[in-house]
Amino acid sequence: MSSFNVICQRVDSFLRDKTCHKLIILAGIFFRLTQYFYNRSLWFDEAYVANKLIKFSLSELIQGPFPEKSLAYPFGFSFIEKIMVVLFGSHEYVFRFFPLFYGVISLILFYALIIHVLSPRARFVALCLFAFSPSLILYSTELKPYSGDVAFVLMFMVAIKWFLDNKLTKRSVSFVSLLGGILIWFSHPIIFVLAGAGIVLSIIKIKERKEPLWRPLAFVLFSWMSSFALNYFFVLRVFSRGEYLTDYWAKFFLPVFPVKLVNLIFHYTIFLDVFRYPVSAKFPFLCSILFLAGCVKMFYRERRDFFLLISPIVITLLASVLHIYPFFERLILFLVPFYILFVAEGADGVIERIKYKNICPLLMLLFVLPAFFTECSRVGDPSFYRYEESREVVRYMVEHKQAGDYFILPDKSQAAFRFYSGRMNFVPSASGIKVLSCTHELQSVIKSVSGRDRFWLFLAHVGKKDKEFMLEMMHHHAELVDSFFQSGARAYLFQIEPDP
Repeated sequence: MSSFNVICQRVDSFLRDKTCHKLIILAGIFFRLTQYFYNRSLWFDEAYVANKLIKFSLSELIQGPFPEKSLAYPFGFSFIEKIMVVLFGSHEYVFRFFPLFYGVISLILFYALIIHVLSPRARFVALCLFAFSPSLILYSTELKPYSGDVAFVLMFMVAIKWFLDNKLTKRSVSFVSLLGGILIWFSHPIIFVLAGAGIVLSIIKIKERKEPLWRPLAFVLFSWMSSFALNYFFVLRVFSRGEYLTDYWAKFFLPVFPVKLVNLIFHYTIFLDVFRYPVSAKFPFLCSILFLAGCVKMFYRERRDFFLLISPIVITLLASVLHIYPFFERLILFLVPFYILFVAEGADGVIERIKYKNICPLLMLLFVLPAFFTECSRVGDPSFYRYEESREVVRYMVEHKQAGDYFILPDKSQAAFRFYSGRMNFVPSASGIKVLSCTHELQSVIKSVSGRDRFWLFLAHVGKKDKEFMLEMMHHHAELVDSFFQSGARAYLFQIEPDP
């Protein structure tokens, strides 16, 4: 046997080994911790949420369609984040601690799931795609509930898999009933996973035709539906009335699946976009093909697992077609584990059919290593995940301000400004700050306060055209005397030229 074949066999054996899988999990945890301790500034969405968590009570945060107060997030997320603020203060590390915790625990839960549904070789592919996914790493270090959605979905899937693979007991029935009922309060999209699992469980019990099993199953489903009904009445129903959220997400509902060829191509494009983001695969077209192959392979190998794992995707698509839930990027992050599972299953199926088995481990490495090396490069330069470094820009303005300075900022810049200026114990008076509802207000604002000498213009989360328009307007009325730039945020100091 040639040395090349020996090396390939050893590599293949190592990729199947639990030690390799544990190292991948540790690498995934390391990449998440790196981004967490890098401590980038809160960007617009995060600062918006942080300001509300600081200012309003829990009852105000969940009371419904009042954009100035409420958060359209799960009750559990708002509750935990509010408690963290009360106990530990309003620091970026505090706000992002639980998203990080969810991201880390997701890696462990994902592995606990795949050891029951995938072969050792497919586990390696799945773990790499999951551990090194940029979208999963990003949302593990962001003040958003989406990493929690992933963790809770995986927690439930591990529990329901255990529930199906073991005999029904009062303890197991009570546990699954209680778990599903609790998770509904911590994750909005978990209901699609519960619905899919409920349908699969019902079909399984119908095929088994064992009447005594209907009672525990009915108890489980009744517990989930009761919890959802309470959650809908107290939380979701009130949020659904908010016109702002309804209008904002309206464009992300999927149309009814058509039969025309041109529309079929359009829907395949949407399908392919899932692998671009949020799955964030390096080879989206290849992953889409492997996903379909994985569906076929698992359908013939283990149909119960296939229906259990595909049901959340199908239910979510149906909900989007019915205009119940938007099928869009971060909102479908909870589906990423299911897509990855089928991609890994498809990759394993393709490898099984390769004639030259010795090159199989090399093909697997070529498929997953680009994502690993990309994340390694970001350890030394984590700027890839930097959106708007407002913290240092606001600090610069606070340190260089003078008495009588006036602050002008667009509406989307005020969240970061108010958060960081408050952190630095600087709260400008109402007469010393102007928030622009639109950029065209700038000229009238300048004229109305022309008696002042100096203006600070703070820009964050502002488009290129709006930025250019405002700068041109400011240059027309005043002289630029200072500026400070960071990634995604900048401050300009203008001075009104005295009349001759």
